[in-house]
Amino acid sequence: MSEPLPPCEFRTLDQSNVYRCSAAEGASLGPRDGELVRQICGSCSVPAVLASERSCLHLIAWAEVEDERSEGNFACRFFHPLYDAPWHDTAVCTTCPYWFPRPPLELLPDHAEWITRMKRFYTREGQAQDRERRRAMVGDWSPRDKEAKPGLLKRLLR
Repeated sequence: MSEPLPPCEFRTLDQSNVYRCSAAEGASLGPRDGELVRQICGSCSVPAVLASERSCLHLIAWAEVEDERSEGNFACRFFHPLYDAPWHDTAVCTTCPYWFPRPPLELLPDHAEWITRMKRFYTREGQAQDRERRRAMVGDWSPRDKEAKPGLLKRLLR
């Protein structure tokens, strides 16, 4: 008898007896008793990280499923603009003053929307759009400039 699958709140079984991963935007993991689902879910770090006591309300977790493996990615709802790439663990969360215990997935109705948002954000185009959005709101605070160019907030507060 094979080992049972590790528990994961993102794995669901559809009507055709195929597992789907909502952390990977509904990617097919294979049939209920197949070896593929064991390989993919066994290589994924998302369930272990979310089960840790340091898992946070603001933590967004998603998986990139390729062939027979899955790679977990993580980001913070608040601090993701500070990072050019998603995290592969939650070491950056250990000293966060905004940490709050993560509730079950059912209580986070917008999590799927945030997964899509984070996957889009961590592309080259997403990074460029975010830089432009920040520049428009708070101005260009580049160290290359002698004087900061005021953004919308600075102009409104004058």
